[in-house]
Parts: sequence; structure tokens; C-alpha cells
Amino acid sequence: MRKISLDVETTGLDPNEHSILSIGMVDLETGEDFYIELDQKKCVITEEASAINKWNFEDNNMCRVSPHLAAERVDTWIRAKGMKDESIVTLGKNVDFDLEFMKKMFRTYSLESPFHYRKIDLNSLFYTIEESIGITKDLIITRAETKFTKDRPSIIKLGPHNALYDAWWNVFCYNECTYIINMKESL
Repeated sequence: MRKISLDVETTGLDPNEHSILSIGMVDLETGEDFYIELDQKKCVITEEASAINKWNFEDNNMCRVSPHLAAERVDTWIRAKGMKDESIVTLGKNVDFDLEFMKKMFRTYSLESPFHYRKIDLNSLFYTIEESIGITKDLIITRAETKFTKDRPSIIKLGPHNALYDAWWNVFCYNECTYIINMKESL
């Protein structure tokens, strides 16, 4: 099974009313990443999402693609890595939120979603580690962010609420969690 860190930035909280603005993914096995911005000129955006994402709809960014093309490019990236036929484990913070938007996008364009039921939710993992080992979420995040800053300075510049930044943030937090669990097991 291959683990893929996934993050999407959206115009709101409801996949039936709101749209994906950008998608970031990281293959945990190879460290390769994927990022795409979607052209969403006609969409509903909540004030909260607008403030968080700082998305400029007036910006004629030539790199933005249609949602249909974005879905095809995600599918192509996954197929090129040989993951389409494998079971993918999707990793994220509040991963169900991201998956609902991705599955909706794939359904809309009659594409088979590569994202299935296997997932790792970082919030659940943080809670489990705190309850069973006594290490707090804040400490895990601090340790992960220290490594993130050192190892990926070009990604750090993007800042939070950029889908690629957040996908990498997921990776570093997950790696810190697995390190803590392995250290506990070795004692």
C-alpha cells in the first residue's frame, strides 16, 4: 500500500456547494509532490474561506486549469507512479474533508477516484499518541515543524493554507508520529 498525503484548499466546507481551489499531494514513498491550482471563476466562496486562502479571483494566473483537467492530471500523476492499481492510503489532517471534495470532483467528470476507504487522519493519530503515550499534539507539531523548516525551506515559503505546504506538513507530522510510536515500542 502506498501512502499519499493530500490537502485541498476550497471555497467553503460543503463539497456540494463549494469548489476546490488547489490540490497538493506528496507520495510518502518517493517524496515526489504534486500541486495544481484550479480556475474557479464561477464559484461560491465563504468569507471565512476567502480570508484563510487569500485567493485572488481577479488574478489571471495562466497556471490555473479547469476542474476537469485538474481531475485528469491527478489521475495521470497517480497512474504514472503505478499507484492506480495499488491500494492507496490517504493521509491528512481532517482527511475526510479533503477526500469528500476529491471524490466529488472525480464523480463530476466520470472518472474513477483513486482514493478509497483506507486513510490516516492526523488528528486521530495525535489524540491516540497523547492518550496512550502522553506526548501532546503541540509537542509533535513543534518537532515536526522544526524538521520541516530545515528539510523543505522552499516549501515553507509557501505558508499555511497552500495545499502543497499543507500536504508536506502532513508528511512531517506523520513521520514524527511514527517515530514516537517506534521509540515507544523499542523501550
